Amino acid sequence: MAIVTIHLKMLRNSEYMQFLKNILELLSREAVVSTNVLAQTSTLQNCLNEVEQSWMVYHPIDFTAELTDADERRDRAIIGIKQVVEGFTHHFDTTIASAAQVLAAHIAGFGTRISKNNFLYETNQLTRLTYAWTNHTYLSDAVAMLGLGAWLAELQTVNTIFSDQYDNRRDDAALSKRPSVTTLRILANKAYEDLCAQLEALDIIHQNTDPYAVTIRILNVLIGEYKTLLVRRAANASRKRKGGESDAGEV
Repeated sequence: MAIVTIHLKMLRNSEYMQFLKNILELLSREAVVSTNVLAQTSTLQNCLNEVEQSWMVYHPIDFTAELTDADERRDRAIIGIKQVVEGFTHHFDTTIASAAQVLAAHIAGFGTRISKNNFLYETNQLTRLTYAWTNHTYLSDAVAMLGLGAWLAELQTVNTIFSDQYDNRRDDAALSKRPSVTTLRILANKAYEDLCAQLEALDIIHQNTDPYAVTIRILNVLIGEYKTLLVRRAANASRKRKGGESDAGEV
């Protein structure tokens, strides 16, 4: 089974680092797989560490009032959603209670304190959560059942605002001095490709059986989420290039 390809160059630095973290975290969960790709994951982890250190040293982010407000706003949104969903789990209507339990279980999969994670990780977690609630039918149906459309829209909007402002602030800080992150990403890309090649080779050797087959399937789901992020960004950029005429008609 082949691992889905992704254009790593198109990921912003913050997204790129989180992507590699997600990959490494996923592989660490399966002991048999992680043991047989230890050399490749160790190399990738070392490359990721180098990217992070260089990025943090040369891209110190001074939080503006706008960034602080956006972060606090998204924290209030996810905390509010969790509390509303929790309340609905006690609803007298079992259909509504069941829908709430579906969403509560999904939220729980992201940990108990999403709003307390570091800024990059929180951004990634909220992006994945809102994507799932919008695109997975069983979750979007539950959102509709509980009337959480406005909450979801608020969370999506403010998380995007934070991400864009954070990246803009980072880019401003980088104007005066170009770090070696670009070079380090090339090395990390090679380490990632070697890891994928090793996983695919092991899958072939074991004739597409678990745990390699299921690991690759899960990897492909994760990669698909990041590819969707890139597609959406390209679509948004295309709409902006067309000018304000089309936007004026949107409500």
